[in-house]
Amino acid sequence: MLFLYYPGSRLLYLSNDSTSGWVGSLTPGQSGTLQNSQCTVSGAALSVSGSGNNLTLNVPLSFQTAFSGAKNIYMDAYDGADSGWQQKGSWTIP
Repeated sequence: MLFLYYPGSRLLYLSNDSTSGWVGSLTPGQSGTLQNSQCTVSGAALSVSGSGNNLTLNVPLSFQTAFSGAKNIYMDAYDGADSGWQQKGSWTIP
């Protein structure tokens, strides 16, 4: 599962299952959902806030049954320079 967020347009994209493209986009706080075989994202509960160099993105996820177990969270930021993918956390989906 892969997300892409563009602050300028305020759009969140969800990747397709093979991460070769996008299933669509959502605007934070507006109705609609995005779904692939791993998860569903709700636009109405999606929120974004920022202060200075910090951006907080709250993505409401409902996981599909087949997407259970231990998962890692990786992040990559780009603002003129690319931070590269870095592991920032992990969780276990029951």
